Amino acid sequence: MGPVATSLATIGTTQVLLASVFLGSYALALGKFAGTHGRLIATATAVLSAAGFVALSNPWEAGVILLAFIPVGMALFAGVTWTLWKVMAGSVSSATLVESVVVQRALQRATAGLLLERVRTRRRPI
Repeated sequence: MGPVATSLATIGTTQVLLASVFLGSYALALGKFAGTHGRLIATATAVLSAAGFVALSNPWEAGVILLAFIPVGMALFAGVTWTLWKVMAGSVSSATLVESVVVQRALQRATAGLLLERVRTRRRPI
């Protein structure tokens, strides 16, 4: 068993918590969900939780290797998701989707206008 497998076998609750905080903070720091100030806080939180995780790992090099798997795993997940999206989208382009939404809204407006005209013509004069 290598040092990474040994480190995984002896991982504690605190290390799991720090790794989870690192994962969440890393995702927030990369995305645009949080504003500029929020991303700075997320970056600082990710660095501090990573440092805590590495400090609690025995040996510390194994902790660094384990933390390196998080960005690699996120990149693989994003790549698989993007590939599935492209495969499922097929030949439908985003311009076609926008055109279909515009046509549907125009039909809804036209239908609503026709309904109003029918209601007006059915009204009986007083």
